[in-house]
Amino acid sequence: MTPDPPTLRVAVIADEPIALRERELIQRLQIGLADEGVRVASAVPRSALTRPGATLLASSDLFAHAIVYDPAGVRWGRSRRMTALVGALGILEGATDHPVDVVHALGPGSWDTAMELAHRTGAGLAVSIWNPPMARAIGRARPPSGQRGEPATAAVMLVPDPALERILRQELEDAPLHPSGVRVISWGVHSHAAPRDLLRPGRLVSMVLGGGGSDASAYEAALEGVSRLRGRSEDFMVLADAEMAERAGLARIARRLSLTDRFTLVPEVEARRELILAADMLLLPEAAGDHRSLTLDAMASGALVVAMEDPLVSYLIDGRTARLVAKPDPDLWAAALASLLDRRDRAAALADSARDYVRQHHRASTHIAGVLDAYEWLAGREPIPFGARGAG
Repeated sequence: MTPDPPTLRVAVIADEPIALRERELIQRLQIGLADEGVRVASAVPRSALTRPGATLLASSDLFAHAIVYDPAGVRWGRSRRMTALVGALGILEGATDHPVDVVHALGPGSWDTAMELAHRTGAGLAVSIWNPPMARAIGRARPPSGQRGEPATAAVMLVPDPALERILRQELEDAPLHPSGVRVISWGVHSHAAPRDLLRPGRLVSMVLGGGGSDASAYEAALEGVSRLRGRSEDFMVLADAEMAERAGLARIARRLSLTDRFTLVPEVEARRELILAADMLLLPEAAGDHRSLTLDAMASGALVVAMEDPLVSYLIDGRTARLVAKPDPDLWAAALASLLDRRDRAAALADSARDYVRQHHRASTHIAGVLDAYEWLAGREPIPFGARGAG
């Protein structure tokens, strides 16, 4: 009789912004992995517990053991903090002196901790990369220096888009941390079965500004386009994340455009998906190659997406999943928004098309299966030293 394979044990280490912003994605992953029999520990930094959305971080022990960690980047007390984290992982079923098989890093602020943990335990290291700045940063990241008696590890990079994979491979050519592999695994979400009743006459048109806020001029163009909707029969309201708005200077722009009475700031708005998924539109003014599960969730819920063209985000397809704007120009933004408000039958058809696209190409189950396959590949790899050249 063939014995059952050993239980796979995984530590998901998220940094502060990602623990809040991608809470839904992380929880979907935890639940899917638990359903496959994987033992998961979900670690968030202690600093995240002071954020406004901290109450949303609670994770059910039915799916993942919740752990609070102190980042390993500061040298003072680093060994003690890492020892405490390794000890906390002992709660995973089957844990011995080798408490975890795979460490999965989510967000640049988790990299030092995740690499150190993988290095100390001999676990495989998975690092998710979802935008060009992260690809460049991981290319410069230095793994922990080898210590006598400490195990080596294997590493794999996970990217959500083939276009981003090409950038990452270029950045990794001469990188200190050269992974054993790079895998493209599209992010997935749960689709809503029924279409939404969007843009109903006489009802406030609700819009959410998404993105990171790094390109202030792009947001200014989009908001100026929105401001030109005044005078139409529809009234509208714009919601934005408070931290992103501060980064992009949106309050100043809203005052200049006399939009302050139609502009609302919400702390940790991406952690409060129910606000966004009840809106009519998600506006994405910057083309930064940044993947956010919020966009897929909006499409899956039947909301309309209006976005800048972005060749690094393959699910933004003009006329199929979104209404795309060619360049940051107020006239183009105003025209794109008006085209949806003027032809609500076409707007509804676009929302249905986007929902169908996500259902076909971005299923949560497919994402989980891809991640699990990468974990199993890592767990079965022979350990190799950090920095050694791998198969790619």
